[in-house]
Amino acid sequence: AYAQAGSTVAYTAVTTNQGNLDAAGVQSTVQLIPGLLNVTINGTVAGTAYNAASGLLTLPAIGTLAQGTSRTSTIGFTMPATGQVTGRASSTTTGLDVDATNNN
Repeated sequence: AYAQAGSTVAYTAVTTNQGNLDAAGVQSTVQLIPGLLNVTINGTVAGTAYNAASGLLTLPAIGTLAQGTSRTSTIGFTMPATGQVTGRASSTTTGLDVDATNNN
């Protein structure tokens, strides 16, 4: 899909617990490109959650995510005048994670 420069773009990031235990201390991030403007998370200004120098967006902490459940976040920003915008999401947990390969 293509977005027009200056338009508002929305990404959806879904964090899912695919394990057989509840996941404690779940934290998700999305690596975007640096320098995006008007970054929002679920319609609220991201503020310091978006590092404009690195492009890293830290989503609100989930806390405990029950097995088999998901949390969805909508990320918005203004499309830059040039270039592409890509995103790579990942998640961590403070609890036991027997398969960390599926965290991205």
